[in-house]
Amino acid sequence: MLTTEYYISLHIQGSDAATFLQGQLSNNVSALLPGKSQLTACCNLKGRVIALFPLTQLEPHHYVALLPVNLSDTLIKTWGRYLFRSQVILTLQSAVDLPEQNIDLWLTYRDWETDRKSTRL
Repeated sequence: MLTTEYYISLHIQGSDAATFLQGQLSNNVSALLPGKSQLTACCNLKGRVIALFPLTQLEPHHYVALLPVNLSDTLIKTWGRYLFRSQVILTLQSAVDLPEQNIDLWLTYRDWETDRKSTRL
């Protein structure tokens, strides 16, 4: 079962949010529809995955990533290097505070966790 105590939501907001995320993530951020999620990865300069997480667009210029608590500082530190001159604000909030209508974010992650566990040898 997915419990909110192990997860935190990272809100990415601002007029440059989509452009900023497009440069940081593995998926096409512009393909996201409001209220829908996609599983995406943040990689380092060598292409190694730093974090794999669901990302959803709450409204124009407002995205939220559901992260394991232990990865949130690493991701903010990594992205902080690239925020210079971007109109983007990163805000951490408890995952419990996510609006109910964004259940797609939870379902995406739950389904991914289930698939990942079932494919282990």
